[in-house]
Amino acid sequence: GYFKIQTVELAYTLPFRADSIVKNVKFSLRGGLAIITGYPGAGKSDFLYDLAAHLISRQHKRFTFFSLEQPDNADAMAGVIRRLVGRNDMALFSDEQLDDFITRLDQYMNCFDVESGDPSVDEIVDICTRNLKLFHPDFLVVDNYARLRRDNVDDQNETEFIRNLLVALQNWGLRNHVWVIVVAHPRKPQDSASAQNADAAAVAGSAHWHNLADLGMTVKRVIDGEQVDYKELTVWKVRDQRLCRPGSVFLLRQACGRYEERDSRDEVESECQLGIKYRDRGVYDF
Repeated sequence: GYFKIQTVELAYTLPFRADSIVKNVKFSLRGGLAIITGYPGAGKSDFLYDLAAHLISRQHKRFTFFSLEQPDNADAMAGVIRRLVGRNDMALFSDEQLDDFITRLDQYMNCFDVESGDPSVDEIVDICTRNLKLFHPDFLVVDNYARLRRDNVDDQNETEFIRNLLVALQNWGLRNHVWVIVVAHPRKPQDSASAQNADAAAVAGSAHWHNLADLGMTVKRVIDGEQVDYKELTVWKVRDQRLCRPGSVFLLRQACGRYEERDSRDEVESECQLGIKYRDRGVYDF
């Protein structure tokens, strides 16, 4: 069955354990600008697919994806479907079952084709505005900003481009009650210490990334030897701290891409050392 959308709710939360710091992160219905940063391979897109699967299944939230690094729409759809059905091996399902999953997901997820070339921020805003009556998302994901086409490059430097980009997306989100999530890669770290702290200060135009974000998060992949492999999700900026606070949580990945959450580094590393494996779970109801 379907979950009823509660139109009078004040906020909805990230879908993790009730006693964790991430559970306390709330997206208000007024919309805003969220920044997710992390070095290539950290798992930013992976985390976003898991976030989408949770909020689609539990609260029927709608997502629009501009996946500029993965222009094939099938990749994003497949990433979310694997998490919704709780299986990495899609061969376990018949063609009829997969068609049914895709048909249902079409109600909640929209991926724009960018194979014809990288869009500008004005084009993204224009496309989303024209499609609002057909598909009004709760979240607009731009992954990642560095692939956006830069018009009038002679009239603005890098800092001005970043500010104009973020202000345009933030204003559009607030006008239409949509959370705009922008994925940003930090600059190449100069040393091991900076590589461990990929927050807004590590991204080009850092002052604007931090100052304009309503919510800022960093995804970091931690690998130590052959057994220890997990994600650390750190919330470094929260504009409205009546809703939530900054902090970190640790994530273990299931084969299908869903995450098991742990509250401490010691807890997650102990489980990695013990070789605990997490089996895929059942199909989410969506």
